[in-house]
Amino acid sequence: MYSFLTKNGQTIAFVSGVVLSLLFIILVMTNPGTADLGADSFTNMDSAETQKKLVSLTQFDLGLYITYFLLAVAAIATVGFGLYHFISLLIDSPKQAMTSVIIIVGLIVFFIVGKMMSSNIDSRGVMAAANEFGVTDGQRGLISGAINTTVIVLVLAIAALIISEIRNLFK
Repeated sequence: MYSFLTKNGQTIAFVSGVVLSLLFIILVMTNPGTADLGADSFTNMDSAETQKKLVSLTQFDLGLYITYFLLAVAAIATVGFGLYHFISLLIDSPKQAMTSVIIIVGLIVFFIVGKMMSSNIDSRGVMAAANEFGVTDGQRGLISGAINTTVIVLVLAIAALIISEIRNLFK
């Protein structure tokens, strides 16, 4: 099975994606409920009218359910394979497994720093969006911390890329 997936896995994934996308597009385009939808379909509507119209658009449900299923499979596979490789590395070579532990601890430290960097004072737009979606102050702090962590890791990745290229230039 491994050799079959190694040889044909990408092709199977691509063809499956194309088939599912085409199936979804055909279902949406042939549904009479989407015939009058356009770029301005939801303009000049209050939130109650928009919600009522969105609830009536059930032809998108199949695509959403397929997306949820594939997202769950990908998340489970990612966590499962990561744990499998970490545990096998821990059994085979505990010293090398410590590198993974240090990276995880580093990400946790970056998250704590990112959460501490997030300001408690937000703009009116942020507060309006938070109130509209029912986001609490604690959740806003976690969101800000996650965004700041992403920015920190992105800056570090770009710096590492630039430094490695400069170092390779002088080799």
